[in-house]
Amino acid sequence: MKKTINALFAGCIMALTGWMLVNIFQNIDEQNLEFGFDFLFTRSGFDMGDAWILHNSHQTYMHAILSGLYNTLLLALACIVLSTSLGTVFAILSTTHAPWLTTISRIYINIFRNIPLLVQILFFYTLMVHWLPPVRESFQIGDIYLSNRGLFFPKIPLIACGSLLLFPLMHFTPIAKTHRIKSSIGFLLIWLMSLLFFEWDIPEKTRFSLVGGGQLGVEWLTLLLALSIYSSSYIAECIRGGINAIKVVT
Repeated sequence: MKKTINALFAGCIMALTGWMLVNIFQNIDEQNLEFGFDFLFTRSGFDMGDAWILHNSHQTYMHAILSGLYNTLLLALACIVLSTSLGTVFAILSTTHAPWLTTISRIYINIFRNIPLLVQILFFYTLMVHWLPPVRESFQIGDIYLSNRGLFFPKIPLIACGSLLLFPLMHFTPIAKTHRIKSSIGFLLIWLMSLLFFEWDIPEKTRFSLVGGGQLGVEWLTLLLALSIYSSSYIAECIRGGINAIKVVT
């Protein structure tokens, strides 16, 4: 009986799937549309300003997807590092014997864990746009500028980025440990020498803007700050629970 019911259920699912596919292709034919992925290699027609891989309207949809994917991966890695660091700090504060530190940690965790993420993103974006100064009055620390246009900072040489990316790859290659250590030391020396002897791209303040260097737009900074703070409140609770469990066991 059970096998008969499962067979009937599977047949219904297959029939429903077939009907949906027939309906989809019929509607595509009626509207004179083409089904496929050829559009990925056509001109996109839009620009992407706040991206690490710049995309303009003359490039393809595939390039736009790759640019967005690269931007998302970098944002995710940055959020992982920042949220883990913040979560660890507030988890340690919540387990200290100082009442005022514990109170600060509990207020931070309870506020940012219970406010919806979308509300926090809108709050931080509005805060940055309306409360940060314009470019001509940017907050400046050395060659780093912060304004309502984003964060401008010195960009390291391209050769340093390449050697820095190759450095962690040596730990995933199937080579002997001694060769891995020597290669890692070599990439590290190349990275340090490139930082010292190659010219950095320094941002320069003009009459109305900042040119050169690296830039993180307000939108990118907003997502980094909101996602990191929101995630760190959950990470802090997880780490605090682990610390308390260890205390109970010991």
